[in-house]
Amino acid sequence: MRVMTVFFGAAVCAVSLFVCPAFADPSIVFEYEDAGYADMSEAMGNPTYSELEEKYSGALGKYLIQDMLIPLTSGDSYRLILTCSAVDGAGGCRGIQLSVVDERKTPAAVIQKAGLGDGYAPQILTASDEVYENIMFRAIRAGDNTEAHVYAINPVTGRLTETMSITRAFPETMKLDIIGTMLEGGIIDTESKKPPRKEKIDLSGVLDSLIEDELYQQDGKPIPALRNLRLVRNGWEDAEIYMNGGEPSVRVGASLVTLSKKTVAEVTYVFKKDGEGKWTVAERCFAPSLPYDTE
Repeated sequence: MRVMTVFFGAAVCAVSLFVCPAFADPSIVFEYEDAGYADMSEAMGNPTYSELEEKYSGALGKYLIQDMLIPLTSGDSYRLILTCSAVDGAGGCRGIQLSVVDERKTPAAVIQKAGLGDGYAPQILTASDEVYENIMFRAIRAGDNTEAHVYAINPVTGRLTETMSITRAFPETMKLDIIGTMLEGGIIDTESKKPPRKEKIDLSGVLDSLIEDELYQQDGKPIPALRNLRLVRNGWEDAEIYMNGGEPSVRVGASLVTLSKKTVAEVTYVFKKDGEGKWTVAERCFAPSLPYDTE
């Protein structure tokens, strides 16, 4: 499946309920920087959020963005709430916070909370309406930068453990080692070491466009200084969680770019959990970057 440039057209409907997947360090550490804001009012609209009910602590935020129940093995349940402290004139949420609370007490007892910075269209996502073991938080940061974080839910304690961080550093943190080389005639060789795999991407049909974009010379050979491609996550690529063959999966987009940061091809990864509960690459596919896509 091809990665879409705009990752969620319906993201403004963040008040609705969703559900998502995960892997494994036993401790949870939430450390996010204030990412600032981009002017995205036209793209995201101006969503409205209701004020958080009085039964919750004021320290959890002012506005409720989204909430969902966390079923526990005891038969009880906690509530997961996504909140923010303020909404600016362009619809951006400031002081986003993810909290787990026990509503059986008055006021509701805070089990866990984490600050998630600022962003547009923040969401909690799940793999399906029936699968609650993993969730994804997703938002647009400054510079149209889509970020997502996947958490595992402990069904006994209701607490969250971060298992995947999808930021611009994603290829490095997940040790994705693809390299690409542009060859004569618009052919791209790709190679990865883990697992060992070689593939070709055929862009011969758009060679004229590659020449026009000054990636290739008139003789059909690549510009020597730009022939080597590296894997990056620009931030506009997709990130989602869904069910795949009865298993929760995470799909993440990345790009092969030149030294001049020109995107030539897109790479889509599908992650599933291995026997140890860690996210590992289950599928990988390539597609030409949109300017070079003839399909």
